[in-house]
Amino acid sequence: YTPELIGELGRCQKDPVYFIRNYVYLQHPIKGKMLFNLYDYQEDLVKQCHENSRVLVLSARQNGKTQTISIYLLWFAMFNEDKTIVIASKDDSHSMEILERIRFAYEEMPKWLKAGVRYYNKHEIAFTNGSRIISKATSEKTGRGLAISKLYLDELAFVSHRIQTTMWRSLAPTLSTGGDAIISSTPNGDVDLFATLWRAALSKKNSFIPLYYPWSVHPERGEAYLEQMKGELGPIGFRQEILCEFISSEAMLIDSLKLSYLKAMK
Repeated sequence: YTPELIGELGRCQKDPVYFIRNYVYLQHPIKGKMLFNLYDYQEDLVKQCHENSRVLVLSARQNGKTQTISIYLLWFAMFNEDKTIVIASKDDSHSMEILERIRFAYEEMPKWLKAGVRYYNKHEIAFTNGSRIISKATSEKTGRGLAISKLYLDELAFVSHRIQTTMWRSLAPTLSTGGDAIISSTPNGDVDLFATLWRAALSKKNSFIPLYYPWSVHPERGEAYLEQMKGELGPIGFRQEILCEFISSEAMLIDSLKLSYLKAMK
């Protein structure tokens, strides 16, 4: 290691934003391999996850929240010793996809920057510094029996209500001993765990920092994107997944859109 490389290691260890902007590559669906040049809101998300122990992220679809948070967790594992990071997503295929993004970013780094690896598979990466990243489908047993340093629940609103409730009853006491939690999702109804935690965070009835990233924060999206989504998702899907409104999708005597309008008129 030259003095210059040692200096770079120090900068990367100190600042996850610097690390991501300069050394992390991602696979863009159209542009292919490219440096992860964070947008302003993604940089803010990284900083919030780094500075707070409880973060709740409400975001419109395709804002890159999962990519951003997962790469931050890669940084956390590489530059901290003996940490256990658990990533739980809505299903097994999605959890493996998240870890695949992490593996791609790791493999594209220069050799002098990479943390040593003890083992490496579809669901887990373990580094020689004692830290590991475990990715799995969200279930009633998520995190049970583990000393979790950071927990990331991705797209929580799209996990079945039964699993959400049982899992959270198991996890909450574990996290109370000092583990950090990051939860992100797009709305999917108004009575699930994510909606409940969000309302409590807004009223400061829990310890989560609520972060809201609407569709408009993405610099490459404008009115044309908005009109396209309106046509493709339908009125309720558009308001939930693009406008991030907590609208019930259950059958009711009064249509959800009309009920939302009536509430707004009070």
